[in-house]
Amino acid sequence: ALTAVGKKFLAAVPLPDDAMRENVAKVFSIIHLSSKGASDRMLKELKRNNYITPTQFLELVKGYSELYDEKRSELSDSANKLANGLAKLEESREQVEVMSGELEKKKVVVAQSQKDCEELLVMIVSERRDADEKKK
Repeated sequence: ALTAVGKKFLAAVPLPDDAMRENVAKVFSIIHLSSKGASDRMLKELKRNNYITPTQFLELVKGYSELYDEKRSELSDSANKLANGLAKLEESREQVEVMSGELEKKKVVVAQSQKDCEELLVMIVSERRDADEKKK
């Protein structure tokens, strides 16, 4: 009977399949019955009454459902963060490729400019030498 009630209340929980729902409901039933047995043993041994009620069984199912939803949400958030991080990494990789291409082009331009500057420097130095010789 407890298993059937557990299955009914777990119907709203998005578990992967009905077999898992059945097994979770069985575990709840076992937990509830073992708690009742422990409570009876406690009454015999310690003379202390501890009541285990059907309401507590429903609270167990409700607590499981809430915890399941919370953990599922956390997992979903983590998966989204991971997907966003991977997308950013891919975007960054593409930008690095573009920048590397631009760098290669600019290296050629810089090398040509450096060569031109060296030639111009040689020409300036030779003209200065000629001007100094004419001064003397």
